[in-house]
Amino acid sequence: MAQAEPEHCAVTFRVNTTGFCHVMNLAPSSTLADVHLLVAHAFGLPAAASPKDASWELTYVDDEGDVLHVINDSELTEALTQPDLVVDVRVKRNISTVLEQEVLPAVQATFASVTDWFAQLQANDEVDEVPAPLQRRDRAESDTESESDDDN
Repeated sequence: MAQAEPEHCAVTFRVNTTGFCHVMNLAPSSTLADVHLLVAHAFGLPAAASPKDASWELTYVDDEGDVLHVINDSELTEALTQPDLVVDVRVKRNISTVLEQEVLPAVQATFASVTDWFAQLQANDEVDEVPAPLQRRDRAESDTESESDDDN
């Protein structure tokens, strides 16, 4: 005898930055657009025309330990089959913001450290003059005569 499909699935939605949670009962036939509207309302997040345009995303960890992104209705349906489903609501990272707020300051700090290091070396007179490269002397200036010169 086949098991009847549950009428609703209890899903815990958790905002990853605050840990704030809401438990919602979703129908297995829920669409991603419906869930996005519910989550936006529950957490006070900006609603978008479509889930693709939202400034946040939904992820969960499956029974194999993989982090999965819920980006369409079929992935939502698959997620709803997971027991004790906890869905993380994550703010999408804007690449220009990441570059401006994380990468650029790190690069600037690295350059500042290197500049300070060179300044300390110079101040301590630890920078010696680099010796001139050894120059090859012409054969005519050689201190020893070659054996081929004796044959003549």
